[in-house]
Amino acid sequence: MDLHAVTQGGMLVVRAPGSRLEAAIVPMFKRKMIELLDNNSSDVVVDMSDVEFIDSSGLGALVGVLRHDAGRRRFELTNVAPAVLRVFQLTRLDRVFSIRQGAPAHHDP
Repeated sequence: MDLHAVTQGGMLVVRAPGSRLEAAIVPMFKRKMIELLDNNSSDVVVDMSDVEFIDSSGLGALVGVLRHDAGRRRFELTNVAPAVLRVFQLTRLDRVFSIRQGAPAHHDP
């Protein structure tokens, strides 16, 4: 799995892979995200435009990445679908993550 990442406006914008952030892909997603963080000092935006479903392992991976970063930079999610946002709200993780709708723009690789 390759994560599409670009620097845009001084931020590292990473597009979450595929429509489902679930157990089958989260180990590799988490490892790749941590590699990106370790090799970049920019603030990070995870563009969730393509994600239509997230399970507890997907949430856990995002929390793990956030913990790995230990608050060294701004870390936010953007373009979160309503159904996915509802999961963040139900688990109260919307209070842990900065969630912003709309920007940055979605870019194709």
